[in-house]
Amino acid sequence: MKKFIIATACVVSLGLVAIGIQQFQATAGDASISKEEAKQIATEQYPGTVTEVERERENGKEVYEMEITGDEYKYELKLDANTGKIVKLDEKEKVQKQINKRSASSEKENNHQQQNDSTFPVSMDEAINIALAETGGTVKEAELDDDDGMTYYEIEINSNKGEAEVEVNAYTGEIIQISYDD
Repeated sequence: MKKFIIATACVVSLGLVAIGIQQFQATAGDASISKEEAKQIATEQYPGTVTEVERERENGKEVYEMEITGDEYKYELKLDANTGKIVKLDEKEKVQKQINKRSASSEKENNHQQQNDSTFPVSMDEAINIALAETGGTVKEAELDDDDGMTYYEIEINSNKGEAEVEVNAYTGEIIQISYDD
């Protein structure tokens, strides 16, 4: 009887190990977007030269982390390897530019015409323009966030009033909250 229990435990253990290896191999190759496709998607929205691309697993999802150097900005972004959507953007300026409320409003209208397809009615570019129209200044960082069942863009801006954190609803484009750090 003891031998039967030991043999059964060994068979079950080997089965679990085999399933674990199969799951690991399946998730390692799940990305439906190639590295070249990810680079193309990113540079269509953020023009420049891709200087670095790494594929990583973050919070259970495959993402491409990229650095893009353009004429005016250096971008660090994360792109979902399955959907191609940009889930985080960190925009670092090479040339300091100040955007006032009037120029941000006209920029919003121009970018609205160049809107890309998105899972959400409001794209990250539109959310950034909404935030800049309200605060003025320059974008420090932007990312898509999900908290308490609400999906929104969290945008950090260096403004004349200090560092602002603006939350913009990804479905409606409404500003949820603005907070300033002096």
